[in-house]
Amino acid sequence: MPATAEHGIVPAHFAVKGMRRSGYRNPAYAISSLIDNSLGAGASNIEVLCGEREIQLDYRPVRSIRKLAILDDGNGMDPETLRKALQFGNGPHFELEHQNGLAKFGVGLPNSSFSLCRRVDVWSWQDGVQEALHTHLDLDAILDKEMSSVPYPTPKPVPELWRRAGDTFDKSGTLVVWSNPDRLIWKSARGFVRKSEGLLGRVYRRFLADGRVQIRMHSFDLDAPEQRDGIDKYVEANDPLYLMEDTSCPFKEEPMFEQWGSTYEIPISRGGEEDEVRVTVSVAKEEARSMPQAGAKEHGRHAAKN
Repeated sequence: MPATAEHGIVPAHFAVKGMRRSGYRNPAYAISSLIDNSLGAGASNIEVLCGEREIQLDYRPVRSIRKLAILDDGNGMDPETLRKALQFGNGPHFELEHQNGLAKFGVGLPNSSFSLCRRVDVWSWQDGVQEALHTHLDLDAILDKEMSSVPYPTPKPVPELWRRAGDTFDKSGTLVVWSNPDRLIWKSARGFVRKSEGLLGRVYRRFLADGRVQIRMHSFDLDAPEQRDGIDKYVEANDPLYLMEDTSCPFKEEPMFEQWGSTYEIPISRGGEEDEVRVTVSVAKEEARSMPQAGAKEHGRHAAKN
């Protein structure tokens, strides 16, 4: 009897259930998985777009995120690469050994997507956005055994909704859209941005500080995307050691901390290869901690969060 999709070592409908629980600590970590992909594709402009809609909750209307998207101006993907990007464990960087730690495991796009939502659509282009290719994954179709493979990418225009909301539509790029976010713990765009920007600023602080990338966070009304009255801000570098200048720390005139002692280098052996862990210690400067109730001031609260 010939093998079929139902005879796979791990049936798709069973695998995605487990992968939804394999989870990220919070939605910001799921977003950072896609930003890793964007940086790996050479993007210098990345946008996190939050589409909100008013819903009725407990007898009162509230604004809630109904779609999330990541837009970049990276290299884009050809049809085969785009299709592989939506396969678990077979992303475009899976076989590359030297990716500077970014997007090399091949699970980021589908795993992060289904950790938060029930459908992911991807558009990617390499010769103008009018030449965009599209494919998708639908969780409910997979669970119902109606989808067992990634559809081959086909030409499809980027929806006007996203063309209005995003600014970064360059000659090449990628747009990932998450729909039906049933596992999003931060419901409103305001809460999502407030909770995410510190972590994104910390993870990508060196990229942000030296100008290699800009990360824009923007919220908009799904029913009126042309109205630019939502959140629109750029993520600032967030240095947990407080040794960098011009970061999100309110103590902006100079670094708030200073290095204490030398950087320690600890050699380790991993998988037969030699590597090292570097440990740097910093301490708050006298002028940052000597003022009355320094910990309760804006810069003190910033340090407490980190």
